[in-house]
Amino acid sequence: VHAIGDKPDRAQRWKGLGALLRDRTFCLAVATAGLIQGAHAFYYGFSAILWRKQGLSEPMIGVLWAVGVAAEVGFMWFLEPWRRRVGPEKLMVLGGAAALLRWTLYAFSPPLWMLFPLQGLHALTFAASFLASLRLIEKLTPPASASSAQAINSALSSGLTIGLATLASGPLFDALGPRGYLAMAAMAILGLAGAMALQRSARLRQIS
Repeated sequence: VHAIGDKPDRAQRWKGLGALLRDRTFCLAVATAGLIQGAHAFYYGFSAILWRKQGLSEPMIGVLWAVGVAAEVGFMWFLEPWRRRVGPEKLMVLGGAAALLRWTLYAFSPPLWMLFPLQGLHALTFAASFLASLRLIEKLTPPASASSAQAINSALSSGLTIGLATLASGPLFDALGPRGYLAMAAMAILGLAGAMALQRSARLRQIS
C-alpha cells in the first residue's frame, strides 16, 4: 500500500522536473549562475601557485585568501536589507560585472596592493551571485517544485559547471600561466550577458 501510495507523488515530481527543464527562464538562471560561479575554478586551483611565483610569502597568501572569505561572510551576514532592496536580478548583474573585472585584472598579475580590493570582490563574484541564484530559482518555481529546482541549480551551477571549468584550468595554466584567467573572464562575460537578460525578463518583473 505504501509503494502504491508513493507512485503519484513520484510521478508528479518527475513531471515537475520535466517542466523545469523546459522553462527557458529557469534554465537561463541556472546557466547564468553556473557561468559566474564556475569562473572561480582557475582561482581556486592556481591562485596560490601564481601568487607564490610573484614572490608573495605563504603567510601573505593566507591573508589574501582570508580577505576573500571575510568579504563573502560579511556580505552574507550584514547586508541583508540592502540585498532585499536591490533584488536578485541586479545582484546577479553585479556579480557578473565584478567577475569580469576581477578575472581580467588577475590575468595580468596585479601588484599586492591591488590584490586586496580584488579579493574583496569575492563578496560579489561568489556571495552575491550565489544568493541571487537561490532567490531567482525560488521566484521562478512553484512551491511543489522548489526542492527539485534548487537541487538542479546546485548540481549544474555549483557542481557540473565548476567541475568542467576545473578540468580545463590545468591545461590553461600549463599553456598560459596567469593568462588562463582570461578564460574565466570569458565565462564571466557570458554570465553577465545572461544576468542582463534576466534583469530584462518581463516574467521576473511581474513576480514580486
